[in-house]
Amino acid sequence: MVDGAELGSTGGGRRRRRSLRGEVGRTGARFGSAAVRRDLEEDDEVGYVPAHLEVPEPPKPRRARRSLRGEVGQTGARFGSAAVRRAIEEDEPAPEPVEVTTPMPAPVQYREPIPEPHYDEPYYEETGKSLVRPYAWTGGRTTANVDLRLETLISVDETRAHSAASATSPEQRSIVEMCANPRSVAEVSAVLSIPLGVARVLLSDLIELGVVSVHETNGGSAGGRADLALLERVLNGLRRL
Repeated sequence: MVDGAELGSTGGGRRRRRSLRGEVGRTGARFGSAAVRRDLEEDDEVGYVPAHLEVPEPPKPRRARRSLRGEVGQTGARFGSAAVRRAIEEDEPAPEPVEVTTPMPAPVQYREPIPEPHYDEPYYEETGKSLVRPYAWTGGRTTANVDLRLETLISVDETRAHSAASATSPEQRSIVEMCANPRSVAEVSAVLSIPLGVARVLLSDLIELGVVSVHETNGGSAGGRADLALLERVLNGLRRL
């Protein structure tokens, strides 16, 4: 029987087979051959771990799914989740600041002033002022006791003027002051702006009291000149009326 070592040494025989059976211990346990142990040591140095000895990695925690359903109101309406609402708020542009302005006053409409109504004075008002009140001075009398013409001259009797002042009316005292110089009946009526009838009644009362006196106008050359001057004064008095 030829040994394998011998065949290998001769070169003509088969190549020596590497034994993987390894060594056998006293208890019969096999520890593998030296080549197997050397491979295992090399794998240990590199950090190789056999597949049957690999520890599986723990599973990664499952990421919670972002809920988009949001909150549900009492009426069943959905308002979206907080994340969705926050994303919408971030996407929305910030509101522009509102400029507070003072309201403009309403334009004032110009209105033309309304002219005051003009009423034409009725004619009876003026006649009432010149007729009704003066006739009240005479107590309603329109006829004089003394016949007085337009050209009749009246003058004051100085001796009786002061004593009769308290017995006369304000209108009669005005006639007394005016007749300090001789005046015609027409002049008295024109200056006091009273009708001729009222002037005749007031003068007639003063003549009866003796406060004024009547001047006689006689003819003659001098009288003619006096009559002409008197007529001019009477004419002026009539124009004033």
